[in-house]
Amino acid sequence: MSGHEAGVSTGQAASQAQVGHQAALLTQVDAAAAVLRPLPGAQRWLNPLAEVRQQVVERRLQVAVFGAFSAGKSSLLNALFGQPLLAVSPNPTTAAVTHVHPADGGEQRAVVFAKTEAQLWEDVRLALAACGWEADSLSAAAALAAGIKLPSLPPGARKAGSFLKAFAAGYADLADRLGQRWSVPLSEVRPLIAEEKRACFIHRVDLWADANALLPGVTWVDTPGVDSVHRRHTDVAFSYMQSADAVLFVLYYTHAFTRADRDFLQQLAQVQDVLARDKLFVVLNAVDLAQSPEELAAVCERVTAELRRLGVRQPRVYPVSSQQALAAARLREQPQDAAFQAMLRQRLGLPGDAPLPPLARVWEDSGLPRLAADVQAFLQNQADQLAVDAVQRRLTAISREVTGAAAMRRAQWQQDSQARQAWQAAQQAAAAEMLRLAEAAEAGASEAERSLLGDWEELSFHMGERLRLRFSGLFREAFHPGRFRGRDDRLQLQEAAAELAESIARQVEAEARTFALRLRQHVEQAFAQEREALRQQLQSLQADPAAWPDDRWHTGLWPEPDGIPQLRARLDPGLLQPVFRYFSSSRQFFEGGGHAQMRAAAEPLLLDPARQTLAAQAQVLQETALTALRGALAELWRTTARQLQAAADAPVPAVDAAEQAAWLAAEQGLQAAAAAVARLAGAAGPAAHERRAR
Repeated sequence: MSGHEAGVSTGQAASQAQVGHQAALLTQVDAAAAVLRPLPGAQRWLNPLAEVRQQVVERRLQVAVFGAFSAGKSSLLNALFGQPLLAVSPNPTTAAVTHVHPADGGEQRAVVFAKTEAQLWEDVRLALAACGWEADSLSAAAALAAGIKLPSLPPGARKAGSFLKAFAAGYADLADRLGQRWSVPLSEVRPLIAEEKRACFIHRVDLWADANALLPGVTWVDTPGVDSVHRRHTDVAFSYMQSADAVLFVLYYTHAFTRADRDFLQQLAQVQDVLARDKLFVVLNAVDLAQSPEELAAVCERVTAELRRLGVRQPRVYPVSSQQALAAARLREQPQDAAFQAMLRQRLGLPGDAPLPPLARVWEDSGLPRLAADVQAFLQNQADQLAVDAVQRRLTAISREVTGAAAMRRAQWQQDSQARQAWQAAQQAAAAEMLRLAEAAEAGASEAERSLLGDWEELSFHMGERLRLRFSGLFREAFHPGRFRGRDDRLQLQEAAAELAESIARQVEAEARTFALRLRQHVEQAFAQEREALRQQLQSLQADPAAWPDDRWHTGLWPEPDGIPQLRARLDPGLLQPVFRYFSSSRQFFEGGGHAQMRAAAEPLLLDPARQTLAAQAQVLQETALTALRGALAELWRTTARQLQAAADAPVPAVDAAEQAAWLAAEQGLQAAAAAVARLAGAAGPAAHERRAR
């Protein structure tokens, strides 16, 4: 069996296992729905059960691929797909997000989304600022950018200048496409992405294709480089850090960790800690460049150690030659393809006329099969666990409500007039108390809010401390000896100051983003605790289950992304002008103590405004979070109060033998379904999945 066939076989086996697990889960969901249908008011439970059934059927998973520009993200994906589906982005500043979906036998096609005018203006405005220019409109910026001469720009501004030149070259043709979307044949996507003057106007491309790595329900995302100059790309990256089910980070073998690499991985490590999910796979690409197995092993060890230092607790590192794998896959399909023959000989270090080794061995030696198998196993496990967790939560909530409803119905049938009046009075008193709690929540006086504010004050303090602890490393990276070799020292001081200010600003933004994620988690946990306490109270009151809060209220608690403040920090490099006096020569600076003196003097000049910026952003985020919590709690208590009052005013139901039997059958049926799903949960656990993989 060839390497490509082995990859297809692995994908088919994973797909078959997924379908079998899905069918078993759906059987229990359908069994639960069947026992619920005869109950009065059953639609209350059937609707959420239908929703979770749809989630199980769709099973959408996402793999996001990150890495610095030229690290080989697109090459890696092409190797996984077994075909050159993605174009290599021409420039990190013009790269767009590309989503690759399985065509599932349907039409292979692409949909292109152009940037909106606001998105393009943000990119252009910030690129202009990096070059020291300003413009008041896109047309004015295009006219200004048309005259850019890249060699005249400082080295640190040339990426921004390259983007502006591409923008100017394409503006006349594509300005009227801003904010639009259009379909194109798959064959036309690569030229669109590969030409800078077009690519800089593209926000996102969605592809539907048949390829080896495209498992059912899995979307692969090729992201812009983590070293992009666009702040918007940083926001996009953070979004995928949270939402993706697996993250692949690509490092190029001969490149050390860049500042952008470390910033990204440090942020991802924080996100993984907050979400309690380890989903990172690190790919060391182009390992065919290693001079020996010992050198490769040493590089892998260094990468692993650096990942741990950045906060990745259990690094997964995969040595891969994506071009070797892609060449092997393509030559199996087209054995006489001279371009891929040449690529493979180059990667294997073979003379131009040397015979190629067996393609199956080349594929295996590329390292890609191990990566593909582990990612597929991880995704399968993720899909199984996510589906089981969703069904378990829904069945548990419904079973508890049905048990409570059955007990309440039995109690109602046995109540005399006096007991009924006492029960009604208790419901009315509880409803009045909940209205009071709703008013207190809206006024910011809930116990949940007071507790959160104490936790958030501590989180804010630690954010400032982390900035302080990272300052020395950031300073050393900006003011390093290589920057001052035979060049204009004054200019290099200014460039180093700009780099340091930008690095600290990005640290501020990263801390603020993680803080926002923690706030979201805290708010949702606080709401869930209040909701659970309310359920217990309602159960003790023998309240009508119609008054019980639904788990689905959890959805939408946090505002949509456009409702959360944009996290932007900008520090003026000019703040460091006073400390340039500690530099008189490169030798004095690095050997005579000037470096340490400047660092000590620079720290308060940049960290004080950085902390102030971070504190201001944290305050805005807290207000956003508290507004969400106050509204959710007020709605929870007010809605429950209305439903309690309505239940108390409803007439007493007549005793019905058929209904009694239906309640009993529902309780027993739900318990049986929940037990069966619990067994599936055990089968979907990591240990069980590892046994299946072996």
